[in-house]
Amino acid sequence: MSSSPILLRLSLQKLNSDLAGVEQQKKVLEMELEQWKRITFPPKTAPPPATPPTAPVNTECSCQGRTPPALQSLEAEVKQLQARLKSASAEVTKQMAANKALRGQLREKEDKLCQLQDKSVTHLCLN
Repeated sequence: MSSSPILLRLSLQKLNSDLAGVEQQKKVLEMELEQWKRITFPPKTAPPPATPPTAPVNTECSCQGRTPPALQSLEAEVKQLQARLKSASAEVTKQMAANKALRGQLREKEDKLCQLQDKSVTHLCLN
C-alpha cells in the first residue's frame, strides 16, 4: 500500500473517532434497554396478603389469547433496540479490526522510515 504515515494516522484518528461514537451509541442503547426492562418487568415485591374474593373473578381475558397491542408495541421496540445494539456491536468489532490493521501498517511504515533515515545518515557520514 502506498499510503503515507500521515494518511494512516488520519485514518486511524477517524476510525478511533467513529469507534468512540459507536461505543457511545451502544451504551445509550444498552441503557434504554435496561430502562425498558425495569419499566416492563418491575422487581417482584412481596405478594399482598390473600383475601377471599367477594365477587366472582373473571378468568377469561378480553383479548382472547392475543397479546395486547401495547405489549406488542413494546416487544417490537425491544426487538428493534436489540437489533440496533447488535448492529452497533458488529460495527465496533469491525472498527476495532480496522484500527488494529492500520496500527500495524503505521508501525511498518514508521520502521521503514527509521531504516531509511538510518541509511541516509550513515550514507552522509561516510561521504
